[in-house]
Parts: sequence; C-alpha cells; structure tokens
Amino acid sequence: LFFLFFLGSNMARLVKGRGPCEGRVEVFHSGAWGTVCDDNWDMQDVAVVCRELGCGEALSALPWAHFGQGTGRIWHYHCHGLESTFSECRSTQADDCGHHEDASAVMPGTLGSTGARLVGGSSSCSGRLEVLRDNSWKSICDVNFNQKAAEVVCQELDCGAPKEYRAEMLGQGRGSFWEKKILCRGNEKKIFDCPFTESAAGHCTERNNVGLVCVPYRLVNGSNSCSGRVELYYGKQWGTVCDRYWDLQDANVLCNHLGCGYAIEVPGQARFGKGSGEIWRDNLQCEGDEADLTKCPALDYGSEECTHWHDAGVICSDQFALRLTNGTGVCDGRLEIFYNGSWGTVCDDSWDLPDANVVCRQLQCEMPVNAITPVSYGPGSGHIWLDDVHCQGNESSLRDCRHQTWGQHNCRHKEDVGVNCTGKLIIIYNISQCISLLKVQKK
Repeated sequence: LFFLFFLGSNMARLVKGRGPCEGRVEVFHSGAWGTVCDDNWDMQDVAVVCRELGCGEALSALPWAHFGQGTGRIWHYHCHGLESTFSECRSTQADDCGHHEDASAVMPGTLGSTGARLVGGSSSCSGRLEVLRDNSWKSICDVNFNQKAAEVVCQELDCGAPKEYRAEMLGQGRGSFWEKKILCRGNEKKIFDCPFTESAAGHCTERNNVGLVCVPYRLVNGSNSCSGRVELYYGKQWGTVCDRYWDLQDANVLCNHLGCGYAIEVPGQARFGKGSGEIWRDNLQCEGDEADLTKCPALDYGSEECTHWHDAGVICSDQFALRLTNGTGVCDGRLEIFYNGSWGTVCDDSWDLPDANVVCRQLQCEMPVNAITPVSYGPGSGHIWLDDVHCQGNESSLRDCRHQTWGQHNCRHKEDVGVNCTGKLIIIYNISQCISLLKVQKK
C-alpha cells in the first residue's frame, strides 16, 4: 500500500543521462510515467527536482528534448523553487506540447572536479559565467575570455552557439575570480580542455564578470555574423534546415532571435554551401512573431525527404547598423548606431584607434587616420547607446567588441564620438560662432 501511495505522488526521475542526477525529466502522474513540457521550464523547477532526488544545487534547465524524446502524457509544471518535492508544484496537462519539447535537467552529481555554468540569466543558457575550481564556483574576468572560449562554453553546456558576451552583461558576481587567461581554439569539448596561462590582467572586480548568451542557432559561411547557412543545435549535434517552404516569415523569426534585425533574402539550394549531419527542420510554418524557430509548427525533427543540396540560408538586415552623420560624406562624421528601433550615439570614453578601425571596416570605408580625429561633428540626440567600447581592432563588427550594457553610460551628448574613415585629416577651425574654416590634409 505504501508503494502505491508513493507512486501516486508525482514522483520525479531523470532518464537517459550519464547518471541519476542528469537526464530527461519524467514524472509519475495519474498512474503512468510521462514527461514535462519545456515551456517556462526554469531553474526554480529544476531546483525542486534536485531537492527531491538529493542531487544538490541545480545547474541547468535544458529544453528541446536534450536527452531524447519520451513517451506518454506531457505535463506543464510550475514551481516556486522552495517546494520539497515535485508533487507540491502546480501541474496541468500540456495539450500544446510535443515530445520534441521534453524538459531535461543537470545537477552537480554528474560533474567531476571541473565544470561551467551560467547563472542569473533567463535560462540555463544565459547568464554570468562561472567555473568550478577547488570545490567552489569562480567568475571569469572579461579580458581573459574571447569568442572561441564562448563557443566552447556554449557547446559544453549543450546550448548551441554564442549570441553575445561581455562584462557585467547580466549582473555582478559576488565570488572570487579564476584568474587565468583562457586560450581556446574553438574545437575543444569543455572549457578546461583549453590551454590557459597566468593572467596579466591584474585585479579584476565584479564589473569584469563575463556574461554570456547562447542560442541553438547559428549562421555559417556568410559574409558576416548575420548571414549564412542556417544551422540548428539539437540532440547534441548541429544540423541544417530544409529550404522547402522556407520564406521571409520563417527567416524573420531567426534574424530577430539572433539580434540581426529582419530578413532581406532567403536563399535556398545550399547557396552558402552544403552542411552535414541531420536536417533537423523541414516545412517550417512561422507566423513571424514567434520568439524563436522552435515555437513554429514544422515536421518532426530529422527530415528524410530533404538533402543537403536544399540547405536553407538567410541574409539579415543586421540590426546593429552604423552610420556617420554631420560630416563631409558617408565615411566621416558623428558615429550613430541603430538599436532597439532607434538611432543613438556612442560616448567617447575609452574610445581609441582599434575601435575606429572596426567602424571603418564595417562601413567599408578607408582605414582611419593614425590618430583620433580632432573634428567635432556636433552633439547628437536621443539615446547614448554605448559607452566604454573596447575593440581589439580585428573584429568584423562593433557588435563583437566589449562594451557596457546597452544604454548604460555616464555621458552627455557633448561626448558623442566622431570617426574619420576618409584617409584624410579634417580639421575645423572655429573662427567665430557663425564662421568655421575647413582644412583637408592628405594622410
């Protein structure tokens, strides 16, 4: 009798993982085992499962049938995070979910002496980066981290590819730092497979915590980060999308999800080269306002009716558009950025030649003069979108450079930065309030 009562209490278990503290979440509900829908599945829900199973602190709340698709009924669960067992959480049957949306969880019982996690974000695939060293979680300093390391972390966490990373993006940490410089090549399986050296960065503060957002999509073989072959991360491997019925509505959802604006073109027939692996999505039917492609109706994962000759591609507008205004032409002027639907400016704090190099390259203009231009292009208006920009100088877009959180600054418009990409030194002498003399010198 006790056994029957126990099974009737919404008992939870994890299956298809590497151990009892990792896997697809299954629950014994209404007399049979079923799965949990990943809609609104978050760390509060996982925390309760961890507590019930005695697996310690929650590490990851994984969507999209990460550990394979289950069978039986599918349930919605909503926990506050303080419940002792899963049976105490509110539950309803999920008629709007398929088994490709089965929720999964990862807990410390599956980790060795090292690991990585993202905390403080909206999901287990976004947040402040922390690594487990010497039995405690430590933050990573932004100057010791780069794009290749971000790619490795997203793969290690089975979260796809990095959308963006920068310091203090998702709040300040409180713990200590692991003060090593990480030198990933990008093909490592885990962050601790990467070489690392002693950091020369000096003392890092909470403002230097690396924040990272990973997404299950990427664009490959395009001319920039907002164009290319569409690839989807599912079942621990990258695959492609079939171009059958692939249209602007589908592509708009992807461009928006990647922060790349809207879709301009939807080339098919493997214009960006043939991919490899599975063809994960076919016959997508997006309305255009979905949060991401996983919310769009489509054939089940794994198309057998499409070949890689029909891999879908996209060219997005790149929402991170730049322009130079109030100058002598399109290649010199006050720097303005289009973000979140409006144009704004950039503060000149920490602005230097590598930053200007990236702007000029992105605008396909000549390289800037070999000093910061003394030209004042006048104050702008509206938002001051960026402050404390730090580029290495070899980035293809200003979006790839470190900077403060969008809209966070301590500047006024009199500090709006100007850039001269003409290859000429332009000097304005203010003779009086109404008269200026323009002098142009060859570089």
